Amino acid sequence: IGNYDNFPYTEMDYFYADDPWEEWSVRCALEMATDHTGNCYRYASLMCWIARALGYDASTVTGLVLTYSGWAAHGWTEVEVDGQTYIIDCQQHAKEANEGLDFFMVTYEDAPLYYDSYYD
Repeated sequence: IGNYDNFPYTEMDYFYADDPWEEWSVRCALEMATDHTGNCYRYASLMCWIARALGYDASTVTGLVLTYSGWAAHGWTEVEVDGQTYIIDCQQHAKEANEGLDFFMVTYEDAPLYYDSYYD
């Protein structure tokens, strides 16, 4: 899903802010899987539920990411493995400007961008 050819980025509502994350995350994941397009929250949600289906402890995270053009509201996936938290950011991985950067199963310390969760 980290490929704009198969899952193009589309500007749309951020997420369903009035609902608990597991509820809006399911809706966003289903929208991404059905429509094959979405924003960062939909990329993150679909990746989260794929990871969970594979047996990983995963969640969708909302917060801010510091990009080359400044801070932006963003969504990504966290996966816990052996007590370590890893980031999977399919939407940032798919951006042409980020070609060659690793956004899959990287720690916050090793991520190519700075992430700040709303829930820290």
